[in-house]
Amino acid sequence: MPDSARFTLSRLVSGVLRFAWDIAAPTRCRACGASLFGMSNAYLCAGCLARVQWIGKAACRGCGFPLGPHGRSRDNCGRCRGLNLPLASAFAVARYREGARDLVISLKFRWETELAAPMAELMVARLRAAGVPDLDAVLPVPLHPSRIRERGYNQSAFLADAVAKRLGLPTDHKALFRVRRTAPQALLGRADRQENIKDAFRANADLSGRRVLIVDDVMTTGATMGECARTCRQAGATRVHALAFAR
Repeated sequence: MPDSARFTLSRLVSGVLRFAWDIAAPTRCRACGASLFGMSNAYLCAGCLARVQWIGKAACRGCGFPLGPHGRSRDNCGRCRGLNLPLASAFAVARYREGARDLVISLKFRWETELAAPMAELMVARLRAAGVPDLDAVLPVPLHPSRIRERGYNQSAFLADAVAKRLGLPTDHKALFRVRRTAPQALLGRADRQENIKDAFRANADLSGRRVLIVDDVMTTGATMGECARTCRQAGATRVHALAFAR
């Protein structure tokens, strides 16, 4: 059989097997549970996808918060304006609401780590649209070892690997280490989050002269990203940028 015929037959068999698998175990929308039968590489149905609140260029450069229709791409929000922030810039893809929230929860708690790839595609597109300067490495926000033992993995590490691959950069999983287990930031008020995360990280590498990108799944007030950035700057990093999927 000619090679071209073998290739055609292989694609046909592969297509039939995928079709049969879709019938036997159709993929479901991560938000509402609707079948995604026939929608290749989809994780949200059309209805849930339409409800995702995407963050455009008009977002605070300091914490990634959307600035509304009259904001500009290089403005800072009122909370960040005038402050000497450890982050050079911060970006997120979508508001932590319908659709985007379900993707984060599926990645974070349900072992659906295959979601890291499509989420990273959107994150890198957001980063490139913002025109972030050259970078040397990507760092995930680390979890405390005890929390990794409980959960089994660090979702931010999967995102960081996927982002780094698309940027053609190395991922440094050892540069930052979490030395103190903290209460979940989502359970705390704004005033308590900075104190909760203070001195929670340690740098395990010399970052002198390096420009790094810190990656996480969700950024709330930016306290965690900011503390990671402060630790990186103390280790010699010249510029630290932050990238999250949801804000």
